[in-house]
Amino acid sequence: MPEPKLPARPRPRSPLTSLQLTAVAAVAGLLLAGGTAALAG
Repeated sequence: MPEPKLPARPRPRSPLTSLQLTAVAAVAGLLLAGGTAALAG
């Protein structure tokens, strides 16, 4: 029975750099802060 193939990723061997992780964290933080402020009114 053949193993199911995982969905192909564009670049599986390119790990996120610390700069990219920092940028993602910053964007996520801004989105969370904005959403919290919007909910708080």
